[in-house]
Amino acid sequence: MYLAGVSVRRVEDITEALWGTKVSAGTVSKLNQKVYGHIDNWRNRPLQGKYPYVYLDGIYLKRNWGGEYENVAILIAMAVNEEGYREVIDASEGMKEDKTSWLEFMKSLKERGLTGTQLFIGDKCLGLLEAVNETFPEAKFQRCNAQSNSCSGR
Repeated sequence: MYLAGVSVRRVEDITEALWGTKVSAGTVSKLNQKVYGHIDNWRNRPLQGKYPYVYLDGIYLKRNWGGEYENVAILIAMAVNEEGYREVIDASEGMKEDKTSWLEFMKSLKERGLTGTQLFIGDKCLGLLEAVNETFPEAKFQRCNAQSNSCSGR
C-alpha cells in the first residue's frame, strides 16, 4: 500500500519520528480509503452554474507503482465561472493525452453538467481538439503555446 508514493512502512517510520508512536498499516489503509472516497465524491459532483471558459491540459507526473517509477498523465480542467473565479472542475489520473482519453474526460464533464462554455483553451494536442469538437461543437477552441505564451483560435 502506498500513500502518494510513500510505502506504509515509511509512513509508520515518519509517524513514529513525529509523534513517538507508529501508525499501523491498517490505519494507513483506512485513511487512504477515506481520502480516495473524498476524491471520488469531488470528481463525481454535479457541476452547477455556467463556466464560460475552460482550460484543458494534460500533465505528466512521476509516480511510484509497486517500487517502479513511471510517468502518469493527469488530465485537468480548470474553468472560469460566471463570477469570474477560477476553479479546478476535474482532474483524472492514469489516462493518456489521446483522443480516447480526452473524449472520455470531456463526456464526463458534460454528463456532470458542464454548460455555458463558450471557449475551451488547450495545447496543440490533436486528440484534445477532436474531443472538444465532438462533445461541445458549439464552443470555440483556442490553442495556446506555453513556450511563447501565444494563443490562436480554430
